[in-house]
Amino acid sequence: MKRILAACTLLTFFNLACYSTYTISKDELKLLESGQESENVVVKDVEGEPVQISPETPLEVLTNDGTRYRVTPYNFLLSESQLVSPDYDLLLPADAVSAAEVRQISYGKTFGLVGTIVVAVGGGFAALLVLQ
Repeated sequence: MKRILAACTLLTFFNLACYSTYTISKDELKLLESGQESENVVVKDVEGEPVQISPETPLEVLTNDGTRYRVTPYNFLLSESQLVSPDYDLLLPADAVSAAEVRQISYGKTFGLVGTIVVAVGGGFAALLVLQ
């Protein structure tokens, strides 16, 4: 049981290690609603960094109580009164939405993670060769 738990924890770390998460404001979220579709729209995160959004980009809406809801970029509506996402059968009051989070793959983190694994496995083989 401990091995399964350790493996699940390790897989979760590997999954998170390959992505960068950006928080965007509610105003920037409005740029990603239906009718705004473009191949790649650039929005600014809360720190002012540009973030490129495509239709496949993972996007989660954050509510005031900390709950996360998945929405599809360019396939939801955010009006003055509500947020509607037909893909996920989601209907939220607009005043409950505080921000959104965007996850993008980070090639630097991914290559660093893979490189670390390769070095660890290579070191393990080298140690086995030396000990024999």
